[in-house]
Amino acid sequence: MSWISSIYYCLPRSCYKNITFTTNPYFKGEVKFYVLEQRYNENVCVFDYVWGSKPNINITTPYIKFIDTGVFASKQIYRSYMNFMEYFEYEEVNEELNDSYNLFLLLNIPNLINDERALQSALKFLIKYAKVSERKYLIETYITSLDSLTNKINFDIAEEFYYFVFKDVEHKKGVYDTAVSIFYRSIFNILKEGQSLKNIIDLYNKVAELNKDKPYFYTYVLDKTFFKFIEDFISLDRAKVLGLYIAVFSALNSGLSFGQLKNIEGFKNTFDHGLNEEIMEYILEQTERDLDFTLSFLIEALDLCQASSVNELYRIYSGGDFEIKRNIYKRLLAEDKKEIAFTMYLRGLEKSEDVIKYFDEYKREILDYFMEYSKEYLGKIIIEYFRCLNREERFEEAKKLLFEYVLNASYILNKDAATKIIESFELGITLENYLEYKDLIDKVRAIKIKNEIKTNIDMSFIDVIYVIDDFKYGDFKDLIEEIKYILKEYDIQTNIKHRNIILYKVGKHLTNLEYHKEMFDLFYDEDDLITYFEFVKINKNEENYKDILTSFIAYYLYYIEPKYRLLNKQDKNTEIEEAIINELTTFKKKDLEYFDAKIKEIFENLNLSIPIKWSIILNNTKERMTLKYKIINLFKGK
Repeated sequence: MSWISSIYYCLPRSCYKNITFTTNPYFKGEVKFYVLEQRYNENVCVFDYVWGSKPNINITTPYIKFIDTGVFASKQIYRSYMNFMEYFEYEEVNEELNDSYNLFLLLNIPNLINDERALQSALKFLIKYAKVSERKYLIETYITSLDSLTNKINFDIAEEFYYFVFKDVEHKKGVYDTAVSIFYRSIFNILKEGQSLKNIIDLYNKVAELNKDKPYFYTYVLDKTFFKFIEDFISLDRAKVLGLYIAVFSALNSGLSFGQLKNIEGFKNTFDHGLNEEIMEYILEQTERDLDFTLSFLIEALDLCQASSVNELYRIYSGGDFEIKRNIYKRLLAEDKKEIAFTMYLRGLEKSEDVIKYFDEYKREILDYFMEYSKEYLGKIIIEYFRCLNREERFEEAKKLLFEYVLNASYILNKDAATKIIESFELGITLENYLEYKDLIDKVRAIKIKNEIKTNIDMSFIDVIYVIDDFKYGDFKDLIEEIKYILKEYDIQTNIKHRNIILYKVGKHLTNLEYHKEMFDLFYDEDDLITYFEFVKINKNEENYKDILTSFIAYYLYYIEPKYRLLNKQDKNTEIEEAIINELTTFKKKDLEYFDAKIKEIFENLNLSIPIKWSIILNNTKERMTLKYKIINLFKGK
């Protein structure tokens, strides 16, 4: 055989056109082979096929070793390799010949090659040079060998390898199903490399796109065997994370509902251990095309990823029509997620630019539709709603809600809700609008009595003020009795503010010692006379103040002074008498005559002698007024 034939004999047919050589030792160009006269040198290997002679070759690369032995010792392997290379478009003569031979061995003698680098290079050769027209044949012929390589496929070649496997493969039994099995087992094995979840999911999505018209690609994982594989394959939690994504993706593309997916044995364990905030983002990107699936998934995810689930539920809720909104609430309430439903309401309230409009829509779309939820949470809902309103808005809304809920006999409202509505209504009642809402006030009062509702502001107190303001003529005793009746009938717990307002309102009418007694007994303890007297003095600008003060002094002398004396409370008497004297000194001397005449008249009408205490108070007042004038004159230089 000629030397040129020997060269061709050592190479695949596809490489022939790229074989270049020279017999000129002085040639300076680039060629693949230098063929010289010498039998052997560093550039030339001469084979004598006639005599079976060959040089001793010290090069140990796979291809050279194969040629060294295959040509002379195992022509069957040699021919098989050369036939194998007919399926590839490899035309170069370079180091990749080693990869071609390693691939030949890899596919024909599984597990023979264990060197990781050689194995990966061989697979790259397969992906790079396989003829498009021969891919289908290669896959079908060598699918069993490829199946043994699932733990050899790394991330660097994975995408190209999967493309090679799935691009032209037909849905042929024993071939496509094995290809799918190769893919799922190998992609989970790639997780061990520590690739980011994003990279793995992007890889999965690309392969899924290649198989979008092949149902088996998805149904393969919708079985308990797949979830058992995930659990047993590796201890990495990320296996369950990826498994969850693949299961959801496959269910969506197979037309399964989330409920059907949940019923597959093993899915619950994968869901519980695989769901986290990161994978949830990727899952929701897929589920957005199926609202029913999305909602079911989010409800299930609430216990594991509540923040993300609520955010997504609210996003769907806020952008949906009333049917979508009710659908969300229906699912939440069916799973006893009432507190989450309430949280959704709060989120909307917080984000709403028009809280009144928002509440009206929420009431119409949710509260009026889900009665059990409404009855249980309406109190909280209204409390939070009213916090967003000013006082005037709360009053207007409270009026509407009174008719819709509180006064509606067919609606059983919880006590918290009724209390909040009534309080907001009462806060808006003033003396100016009292008559306008008098009928409604009476109805509210009846509801409060019936349901034992206590509020911070009682409309009965407004009744009292209105009665006082409405009093123009007649016996003040009748007004006092009416005030006492209202306070008692409606059990008003008058606080200091209430008391002060009432006393201020009735002050101008306190011209009789009995009136003072009624007021003092109604609002004060017996030791609080000095406090009561301070409110008497508030009426100083009233035209009849001298009569108001006179009647108070008479009240003190007739009722209080003797009681304090008997109870040995002389210090109390001294304190109030000093206060009376100080107040009298603010008048003119001639006014003392008026006070004296009036006090005497009062006691004469009672058929009693003038109290000695009055004489003492009057004399002390005169002395103090005389001293005051002397001091004033002294400063004036008189």
